[in-house]
Amino acid sequence: HRLRLFTGDAARPWWCDGRTLLASTGGCRRGFDRLAVRPPECARYRCVEGANGCDFDLCDLCLCAAHPLAATPPGRCPNNHALTATDTADGVYANGWFCDVCGGGKNALYA
Repeated sequence: HRLRLFTGDAARPWWCDGRTLLASTGGCRRGFDRLAVRPPECARYRCVEGANGCDFDLCDLCLCAAHPLAATPPGRCPNNHALTATDTADGVYANGWFCDVCGGGKNALYA
C-alpha cells in the first residue's frame, strides 16, 4: 500500500488495519480495533492506490511498526513537495518516503 497522511474529515469513524496486518505481533499498536472517531492527534495514514484508495488505514504507531523507516519522516523533498510513505513489492523502491510529484526515479525515495 502507498499511504498518505489523511487530512479529510477527522469526525468520521475509522479503524486501523494494523489489527489484521500486525495480528501476529499483537494487532494495532493503539488498540484501534473497533470503528470509532479517533482523537485528532492520532495520525491516520490512508491508502492512495486506485481512484479512491482501497479502504486501508494505519494509525501512526502501526505505520512505524509495519514500515520501520516511516518512524522518522524526512519532511519534504528538496523541491518542497509533501512525501508519501511507500512500500512496493516490485523491488524498485524499499520502504521509505517517496515524492509523487518529482516522479519515479530512485532519487525520489527518501529513507
